[in-house]
Amino acid sequence: MLGKSCRFATGSLPLLFLIALFPAIARADAILPTLALVWPITILLLIPIIVIETLHSWRRLQLGFWESIRTIGLANLLSSLAGLPIANLFSAGLQRVLESLYFRDKCMGRPYKA
Repeated sequence: MLGKSCRFATGSLPLLFLIALFPAIARADAILPTLALVWPITILLLIPIIVIETLHSWRRLQLGFWESIRTIGLANLLSSLAGLPIANLFSAGLQRVLESLYFRDKCMGRPYKA
């Protein structure tokens, strides 16, 4: 006997067929809305990190205070600009893999493996 989620998937086949008949233009900016929610939090968390690293480099490396802020701030900003989209893509891919594994077991009539 098929599970409830598999019956939903087979029941929505006419809808999927209808959607396939009227394709829309694919857009490459689909990740932007999720990043817009994360950026304010990232900036708030980035400020204390920059302050702590600046104080450390100012004392240990004997750099000037403003030179230290400029160097550490720019490095953290650039690594956040590069790392956040990469992490978002990785987590989206991981989510798809885990969902496909979970729902594949449900729809094939096999018991869920924990």
